[in-house]
Amino acid sequence: MNSVISETTPPRSDRKGSRSVTVRLVGASLLLIAVALLLTGVLLIVLFRAQMQRNFDQTLRDHLEELVSAVKVGPGGNLALTWEPADRRFKRPLSGWYWELRADGKSLKRSPSLKGHSIAVNTPEKADGAVHKFLRVKAPDGEQIRVVVRRTTLSGHPRPFAILVAAPCITIRQDVHMFARQLTISLMVLGVLLGALTILQVGYGLRPLRQMQATLSHVRSGRQPRLDGGSAAAEVAPLVDELNALLSEREATVERAHAEAGDLAHALKTPIAVIHNEARGVTGQSGEVLKAETEKMRRVVERHLVNARVKAGRRLPGTRASLDAVLDDVRFSMSRLYPEHTLTFEAPQGLTFAGANDDLGEMVGNLADNACKWARQAVVIRAAQRDGRLEIRVEDDGPGLPEEAHGQVLLRGGRLSDAVPGHGLGLAIAVELVELYSGSLWLGRSSLGGLSAVLDLPAAE
Repeated sequence: MNSVISETTPPRSDRKGSRSVTVRLVGASLLLIAVALLLTGVLLIVLFRAQMQRNFDQTLRDHLEELVSAVKVGPGGNLALTWEPADRRFKRPLSGWYWELRADGKSLKRSPSLKGHSIAVNTPEKADGAVHKFLRVKAPDGEQIRVVVRRTTLSGHPRPFAILVAAPCITIRQDVHMFARQLTISLMVLGVLLGALTILQVGYGLRPLRQMQATLSHVRSGRQPRLDGGSAAAEVAPLVDELNALLSEREATVERAHAEAGDLAHALKTPIAVIHNEARGVTGQSGEVLKAETEKMRRVVERHLVNARVKAGRRLPGTRASLDAVLDDVRFSMSRLYPEHTLTFEAPQGLTFAGANDDLGEMVGNLADNACKWARQAVVIRAAQRDGRLEIRVEDDGPGLPEEAHGQVLLRGGRLSDAVPGHGLGLAIAVELVELYSGSLWLGRSSLGGLSAVLDLPAAE
């Protein structure tokens, strides 16, 4: 079907560059969680390493004290060990676990793991019994070892002797690395769980805003007149109250504008009609001038009245109109104005329009009046509602319009013929009201042979 569309889409905010509150909250929370887990991991590794170092040193001290207790003065005043440490690591060759007994700068006894080598540590000169620690000492196999040294004396053996115990530093590193890997995996799992919980928490926390958005959508579509402040969260309730107050104020303003427009119509239409009727009695050029000027005045008044409705009567949230009542009025009016025509209505009961009753009557009435003016005999009005839209189709069996003329008749005062009375305002008024409700008006060929006008408007559930 060839058609001309007059359509206005509802304004949409420019969201380019806008930042989502959900993304901001979730992003900030995830960043803080990541930083907290990272710091926690580093702190735990540092504490674990320190604890491992203390345990490692204590193990070396225990072996040192065991060896000191095992030193005895044998026959002839020579030092000897009554027993050796039972730890098998001291017996495995180059295991990194070593001990050594020194006296007078000589090695008197050493662990089998040294395989004849000596621990590369200079013993202190003074036999004060203190424990001296040496870090990162080279072992016979080149590995780093940690050495504990104690130099002391025994009764019956006046010359001091030294005990050395060593263990590989890699033992601490391996334990710390293993702990770090396990901790990293654990913290990553914890981070994923905390991230998921954060997303759920943010979604739950922003739920009142989504509910208010849904309620506003219902108000805009006419399913409810106001926002429900009773069930709103405490933080959102003041905003709901302000929005309801704004809706009430706007509704009162629109009502005043409608009342003023109606008063203006009553104040001007009657005097203009009287002047127009009186002008018919004036003959000659003066009469023609009076009739022409009063006709201009009528068009100007009609134009300004419609503009006042369009500017002040922007669709109020929650308004709704019954198509049944509007079609009843159209049926009554058209049957009185055009009794010679046959009007057929094909519309199910209960269809509703998300807008004012007067505006729907104006749109359907103007289209029906235009169809009856040009129809030969039959006019059919059909209506259907689906997917939240109300479609009203007005068809006649008149001569129709060529496709290139569709745009012209939708303009204010656009008339292609003076064969029928009128001012060329009916379709233009319908177009302005259609734009007011973000709808569309299609013109095309009717199945009856004449013109088909199709209204597409928002429906109220």
